[in-house]
Amino acid sequence: MSAGVRNWVDAERLRSGSSPVWIILLVVAFLSLAIVYAGLTPPFEGADAGGHFRYIAFLCHQRRLPSIDLETAAASHELVQQPPLYYALAALITPDTALAPALAQEVVNPYYGLGLAHRATVSVPGDALDLRALWIARYVSIAGGALAVLGTWLLVYELLLNPWAAFAAASIVGLNPQFLSVSANITNDSWPAATAAFTLWLAVRCVHRSARSLWAWLGVGAVAGLAALSKYSNLLVILPLGFITLTYLWKLRWRAGLALGFTAAAGAIISAGFWYLPNLARYGSPLPLGRILAVLPGLARDQALGPGDIWRQMPVVLHSYWGIYGYGILAQPWFYQITQWFMVVGACGLVVFLLRRRRRSAPGTQTAVFMSLLWLAGILASFVNFMRLVRYTDQGRLLFPAAPAVATLLLVGWLALCPKRLQAWLCRLIPVAMIVLALSQIPILREGYRIPPPLAQPLLPERPIYANFEGGMNLVGVDLPLGAGLDAHGGLPITLYLEARQPITGFYTLFLHLADDKNHPLWQFDGVPAGGRHPTRQWVPGQVFADTYIVRAGDVPADGLATLSIGFYDYRDPAQPQPLLNGGLRADRVAIKVRLHAQRTGPGAPDAPPRAAWSNGVQLQATDITYDAAGNPSRVALGWEAKAPVQVDYTVSVQVLDDQNHVLAQVDKQPMSGEYPTSTWRAGDRVEDEYVLPQVPAGWQRVIVLLYDLSGQRLALQHEYGADDSFEIARRNR
Repeated sequence: MSAGVRNWVDAERLRSGSSPVWIILLVVAFLSLAIVYAGLTPPFEGADAGGHFRYIAFLCHQRRLPSIDLETAAASHELVQQPPLYYALAALITPDTALAPALAQEVVNPYYGLGLAHRATVSVPGDALDLRALWIARYVSIAGGALAVLGTWLLVYELLLNPWAAFAAASIVGLNPQFLSVSANITNDSWPAATAAFTLWLAVRCVHRSARSLWAWLGVGAVAGLAALSKYSNLLVILPLGFITLTYLWKLRWRAGLALGFTAAAGAIISAGFWYLPNLARYGSPLPLGRILAVLPGLARDQALGPGDIWRQMPVVLHSYWGIYGYGILAQPWFYQITQWFMVVGACGLVVFLLRRRRRSAPGTQTAVFMSLLWLAGILASFVNFMRLVRYTDQGRLLFPAAPAVATLLLVGWLALCPKRLQAWLCRLIPVAMIVLALSQIPILREGYRIPPPLAQPLLPERPIYANFEGGMNLVGVDLPLGAGLDAHGGLPITLYLEARQPITGFYTLFLHLADDKNHPLWQFDGVPAGGRHPTRQWVPGQVFADTYIVRAGDVPADGLATLSIGFYDYRDPAQPQPLLNGGLRADRVAIKVRLHAQRTGPGAPDAPPRAAWSNGVQLQATDITYDAAGNPSRVALGWEAKAPVQVDYTVSVQVLDDQNHVLAQVDKQPMSGEYPTSTWRAGDRVEDEYVLPQVPAGWQRVIVLLYDLSGQRLALQHEYGADDSFEIARRNR
């Protein structure tokens, strides 16, 4: 019995006693995670998702294959770059009525091009949006990913005769977070791995069975044609396919071998000839890269990359093979360290395997390794050439046509370094590790695309403002939880409460600018709320959300006042802030006073009990009154302290009263003549202030102090200091 037949018999014996339950569970796990990833990722945030979807829409509307010309390229750059398999499958099941509302959801985010956001599109608000077409395109992509998982399992099982090894290899493909993310988005990137894996599995299956059926080899060729229709780089599946088939066909008589070979080629022509033969006739090549770059000149590099340039881009390629999502959402640093060690250990183990393969490895493992090396080498060569000539191609997902090969090589490398008695356990551990890796990226996606949730009403900000800007934006209020004071090199947290009072059709940049009393800039933010995730175009009318910043001043040469300005401007014209529609101190911004402290302040010494305390945490710690020669008060010195941040500007009123409580003399001013307003007081701040009284006539009886806000409303004393809103600091002795 030949080695191939013996392997097939062994495989059948193993298969007859095994259960498919584990691969079913793996496919279910993949589908579940892919749907979760899809739910967390906005529909057009997959790489080139808009271009891919417009390809589907083109097929639905035009009912014909695209040509490589300027008109087609204007509809979508993907129409002239990609074969049609994925797009045709999606178009076949997409209702025409669902296309228009889906296309309307693709609104380009201009801040991405400005480097102010990692989202390339915005989520258009609206009730009962029709997203059926978008989800159909995603489900077709997810189906391709599931088939890639199943195809990898079948292929590795057929080669290694080890169900647990096949299970481990399939998990490396399907539970790779980047592969999950790609499969969950609108893209054709999952189908090349699926079709290539099934092509090679069918070929290996025919070899193991010593199949001479023309129908079997016609099927191998037909599936290979589908692989070529999934992505141009998948044409190179011919390398591992040739390796597998030639190991069998050369043993046959030349006529029989030629017949089977021509039959496989006929199958490929039957399934893919309608695409590649017209390319050859029209453009002189089945893969018309030159023609593609001619109609997409923006993609062509001005100068081809050299080996050094390509090598320097490889770290990004490797990282993005495992986890760079959308348009630049990065995984955690430890994630890249782990995946880097995955590859280093696997490569070292593969070298060990190749050095000792003749003595210790099974023939099926050798076949798997050499087939996978040819497979990966072909895809890698195609990728490097593409990256050399075309911009925006340093993306690891472009290596996914060889994902089953990468998984097989990593698995063989890890097993080569593992003691034989532990190899079965390693194969069981790998899927567990991969599912943990996949789950670990869910918070990254959630945070990366998180839109601030609407806040419950009624909303009670610390400082209500209700500023209405032209364009539809409202600043409802702000919170300054530590108060409006800023130490040198310190941080001032501020939370804005924002809402849309109407649908906002434009993109308005939020600005926060801190400037000193001479209008010298100290700090500024110009950008998109919620860390770049929530541009005004996607605000939902009537929903208030919170947006937090840390204001920093750097060097502060001296104590003093600064102004924090808050407003909006059209992203195309920073020089034209949106005017306020309901007035304000300045017509185009909200101004908040901030007290600057040249020295970082710390907790002071324990205080004696205050002389008086008002309801918002303002305390009167000390008083000192100076009298003139006639015994009348002429100057009052007060020592204030804040036990909590004060959010309101209060005016201090020092009054001299007669015995009928008539005011004889009065001084009203903000602390330190407005240089240290109460709205800038933080917990622990101490303020020494002086009030010079006008000449007090004879007959004065007592001196009181009180505080009132801009509306004239007096601040109440805490109940233990009296039921009034004023505190007596001096009384005349009779």
